Amino acid sequence: MSSSLHRFIPLDLPSDPALSRAQKRFSSLLKKIDRQRAELQAWETKEAVFARGWARHVAPFRARQAAGVVEVIDRLDALAGRQALSELDLATLESELCDMVETVLAEGVLDEDECQRLEALFDHYSGCRCRTSTPRKRLISRRRCWMRWGWIWGRGYRPE
Repeated sequence: MSSSLHRFIPLDLPSDPALSRAQKRFSSLLKKIDRQRAELQAWETKEAVFARGWARHVAPFRARQAAGVVEVIDRLDALAGRQALSELDLATLESELCDMVETVLAEGVLDEDECQRLEALFDHYSGCRCRTSTPRKRLISRRRCWMRWGWIWGRGYRPE
């Protein structure tokens, strides 16, 4: 008798019951979330390795690269004063010099005196004299002013 109690009743149930469309969509979204979590974990692991490599191989050269950009800026500034340039060439030079100055100042590796000298150079070529409280705010304000009034503000040239 006891053996009859432990007998299983065979049921013909499908091993995977039919899921509704919404359930299938939900399941696929869960699988997608799992894949994305795994990908995020892999990226976080790689990020630490990348940060160590950056600190070891790239960061030491930032000051040298900024010094090279400053040297190019100074040479272009000196050449601009010695050569007669067309209005278009001057506008291009001013645009490039201002972009280079902004880029090198954004790096944050220059000393305060060099930053002030480059800001004065930016003022000269942008033609805009905007003064605010911090060097970063001054640079942003000058950039906005420069973009609003044109490359050679005060000389009547405004690129269209």
